[in-house]
Amino acid sequence: MNTLDFSFLDKTISGQIRYYTHLSDEGKQRFCNRVKTFMQQKEFEGMEDFEVTDEVRILISAAAVQLTFGLHDYSLEGHHLIRIFPTTFYNTRTGAEYKGLTLQQRLTVLSWEDFEQGYLIDDDNFNLGLHELAHVLRLSVNTDDFDRHFARYLDDWDEASNAEFERMQNHPDVNFLRSYAATDMSEFFSVCAEYFFEVPEKFSMQLPEIYNHLCMLLNQNPLNIRNDYRLNEFDGESDQNANELKETFFLFREWSHHVDTFIAISFFVGLLCIWPLISRMKINFGTFCTIGVYAFFAMLVVTKLYRIAFTIRKIDSIDIMRMVLLSPFISLLIFVINYLTPGEKKYDSYSIMYINVREIDSVTDEAITFFKNDELNDFIKLRTFKTNFNTYQWDKVSYEFETGIFNYQNLISRTIVNKDKTQIPYYNEH
Repeated sequence: MNTLDFSFLDKTISGQIRYYTHLSDEGKQRFCNRVKTFMQQKEFEGMEDFEVTDEVRILISAAAVQLTFGLHDYSLEGHHLIRIFPTTFYNTRTGAEYKGLTLQQRLTVLSWEDFEQGYLIDDDNFNLGLHELAHVLRLSVNTDDFDRHFARYLDDWDEASNAEFERMQNHPDVNFLRSYAATDMSEFFSVCAEYFFEVPEKFSMQLPEIYNHLCMLLNQNPLNIRNDYRLNEFDGESDQNANELKETFFLFREWSHHVDTFIAISFFVGLLCIWPLISRMKINFGTFCTIGVYAFFAMLVVTKLYRIAFTIRKIDSIDIMRMVLLSPFISLLIFVINYLTPGEKKYDSYSIMYINVREIDSVTDEAITFFKNDELNDFIKLRTFKTNFNTYQWDKVSYEFETGIFNYQNLISRTIVNKDKTQIPYYNEH
């Protein structure tokens, strides 16, 4: 396969695939380089005496590259074997005839007659190659090698498409997409991929939200024939749909970036705000860490259930990192809600065993009390006082707590009781 030259690839693809003919010279070079890489990584196997020629390899690879042209990881390494029958084939397991079949076991099967027909008529909304390879692309998120942009955005596309999918199931007779799309979300995606490349103008008019999200998912826009189908760049005069689409893309892309920005900010907000908050609660840093672990596993379970119910995508390392970063913020929210939902009050007094005093400046000391009853000795912030006293004739400290909705005790007030029984209400501003 390394003996194939650029001119042979260019001639073969140009003769079959309209998508390719609109690319610039630079775009065609990039497209052909990807085709070469795809061909080298796949095994093409002819069935029923079908001869797998260079043209067959090139055109199937070109269909895959067309689908993934906007993605960074385009080679679909999870599916290594492509079997080609001369025409429709019989599956002994299901007892049915098929034009194409994509299996979890890294295998894609195509009818060459139907594959060619898909490109012979390029606006009939039927393209077997794009349909089956769209299945491969969707299944790629379950492998070790996948495009991270596609994997991150797949759930958003499923969510944006779910209303139309359910409407098609309830009203199968009057729809823009053919009825087979209502089989399941995997078939819905593959059918949309066919319409996306064959009739992008009609698709963008009939189902603009799904089309916009599919542009984001595949990181390309078939309407942008002036600039190699780039998602966010339009040269010269663009039609109204393209202008509207561009504005929508920027909105979606900014929203996506804002999510990660929000997660990063939330992480620092959680860490910075949690310590002052738990200093006003009968809780220590260890408990905070435990709540963070609970929050992480709660998010993990919810995300996993969502994926099982609505998508085939697995939880990846990016999801795990987001959950880790969100854990401090979720813990903070729990403590804030606990603090803002007061309940039963509780009063406790603790006899002082000794006091450690550290001078902060010329007028302010930091006094840390140690109690005979060690119940509060694990909560250093509750035992720490900033004072301007010169002598410490303290005997006890009285605490007023209020139990919140999550059963954590919030500090309401502290009163220092001297040995002569006089009382000094303590305020944090001292």
